[in-house]
Formats: sequence, structure tokens, C-alpha cells
Amino acid sequence: MGASAVSPSPGGWAVRGLWRRCCYGPDALPSLPGPASALCTRCPAPCLMSIRAAQKSAYRERRARGVCVRCQAPAHGFSMCPRHRRQHNALKQRRRRRRGGGKRDRDRYWRRRAESRCTNCGAPGDPDHSRCRPCRQDQASSSRLLYQSRRARGLCVRCEATSIARAMCEPCSAARRAYFDRRKQRDV
Repeated sequence: MGASAVSPSPGGWAVRGLWRRCCYGPDALPSLPGPASALCTRCPAPCLMSIRAAQKSAYRERRARGVCVRCQAPAHGFSMCPRHRRQHNALKQRRRRRRGGGKRDRDRYWRRRAESRCTNCGAPGDPDHSRCRPCRQDQASSSRLLYQSRRARGLCVRCEATSIARAMCEPCSAARRAYFDRRKQRDV
């Protein structure tokens, strides 16, 4: 399996193609800065895994500093500056319009619901639930893992703000209490 073409681009290195047999362990990630960090330590080809690892670490570092993850301008509590947020939202709207504005997804959901099928995978489902048992178990396990990882890192389980010695930060906890208070009053 040979290396695929790599061409320099204004924003760094553009990689064309995937390497199927490259960098199976963390020891293969190089420590060189810049474009050279995209080279695999096991073969002479640029490595998709090392490129992604570098991008993820840059993203995390910029989020921690509170700057835009794309241009490093002040982000004011968001992950992107206002300019890049506008671009990102416009892109999401174009994609949504192309897909039918979510109407197709809603139609599929209600059609499957009326046919007593799983709204997630379309398998024959339980009339008492919108999802089949395997999909419900998958959702529960992924939610449980997310909850546990956020608790272990000392973050709010809802919004990922810092939350010391509690599962939720104070604003999320207050919103949850208000929600359950409204439900109690409605049910009475």
C-alpha cells in the first residue's frame, strides 16, 4: 500500500486518501512540530491519525484558552468567534435546506411511530416505546458513559461547566428543579 498524494495548502497540509496500515498505537505519533508532525514514524507517508491527533489537541487547547478554534480571535464564551459562528450556522442551514429542512426526518419518525417500528433503526418495535430494546440499551449505555466521564472530569453533566462535588452546576440544577416543580403543579 503506497502513500497517497500530499500537497501543501495555505492552511497547512491537505491529505488526499487514507492509510489503512499505519500508526496503530500512540507510540507512532511523532513529536515534531509543524507539517513534519503529519509524517508517520512507522512509514514515510503522512499519517491521518497523527494529523487528527494534532488537530484535536489544537482544538482542545484553543477551547481552554477561550479563543476561536479556527482563527484564535476572542470567542466570548463560545467555541468560535462571531464571524466563524455566522459561517458555521449558514453552512448548517444550507445543509438542512438541502436535506429538506428536517421535514424528511420528522416524516420518517412519525411514519415509523405509526407503524410501531423503532424510530431509530426501523426494526419492529415495542408499541409502548418509540425505540426498540437494542436502540434503547445503546442510548442508555452511551448516556451512562457520557455522565460518568463528565463526573470524573469534574464537569456539569448537562452543560460541561465546572461543577465541584456535584453532578450539575448551580444554573442547571436550578433549571432542573424548576422543571420538576412545574411538572408537579401540572399533575396536581
